[in-house]
Amino acid sequence: GIAGRLELPPELIADVFDCSGDDPEIVIAASKVDREKAAASKQLALLVTAARQAIGKEDWTSVGVIRDVCRDYGKLDSANFATTLLSMGSIFNFRGKGQQREVKLTRPGYERATALVQELTE
Repeated sequence: GIAGRLELPPELIADVFDCSGDDPEIVIAASKVDREKAAASKQLALLVTAARQAIGKEDWTSVGVIRDVCRDYGKLDSANFATTLLSMGSIFNFRGKGQQREVKLTRPGYERATALVQELTE
């Protein structure tokens, strides 16, 4: 699961993710993520992708899924969303274009996700 893949205790994972349903949900308070939309979008993109790929839900995550979470958190800057994600080239591999684009977490991406969960739960 997520705890094993991120090498973190399950109680920390439970503070950030709810894995009771088919899809892992991010449950961290909106006040914990960055105030600035681009930075928050990067954090949420990392968490969503790490969770879904860590549990084996998928190898590649649709940017549409990430966009929905950012919108739910009030952190979506739709004009700059694609650019924001593309700036995460060390964390994600990309395939596809536009609405069909998908991301896959790299090894450094998993390490960054681990660090982010630790930061958000301090």
